[in-house]
Amino acid sequence: MSICARRTSACFVLGVAWLLLSRPALAQSADSSFADLVRKNGIIFVVDNNGSEFVGRLLRVDPSSLTMATSEGERSFAPERIIEIFRRGDSVANGAKIGAVIGAILGGLALKDGGCGALLDPYRPCSAGEYAGTMAITGGLGAGIGIGIDALFRGRTRIYPSKSGRDWPAVSVASAAGVHHASVLLSTRW
Repeated sequence: MSICARRTSACFVLGVAWLLLSRPALAQSADSSFADLVRKNGIIFVVDNNGSEFVGRLLRVDPSSLTMATSEGERSFAPERIIEIFRRGDSVANGAKIGAVIGAILGGLALKDGGCGALLDPYRPCSAGEYAGTMAITGGLGAGIGIGIDALFRGRTRIYPSKSGRDWPAVSVASAAGVHHASVLLSTRW
């Protein structure tokens, strides 16, 4: 395989990985339903338009306000005053998904560059079955590492996005064409 073909295939694999990892389904997605939090008396973190953060137990959500119990008593917020709302905790499932994708891609890239066969034998390209087996094993190892990392860091999950309308993460693709060129601009936002 020529150097140009290897470089092209590596760029393609990394590009696909970048797109897969930036999907909201693989990252923490925003959940607009507060019914579960109210029923479970969930702890939430509210950031208002002044940048102040309030921590407390969610009591009720009405069309005109969100009410929570803080250490100073009940506190209500109008919807236009709320910038972001987070809930305590993070699922380890997203760490498993991201770790599996990264592990499988790294396993595939290692086989592509290193080939198959004995360590000191000359380079021999791998078959599709060898690629699939190695990528499954390294994907499983990556999922285990992702679960371990997520279990170590107890984070927050964003459940209400800001009023600016930005949904994150996002991928934008724009094409441009001219007389002597054609290009595709790919951007991601986290």
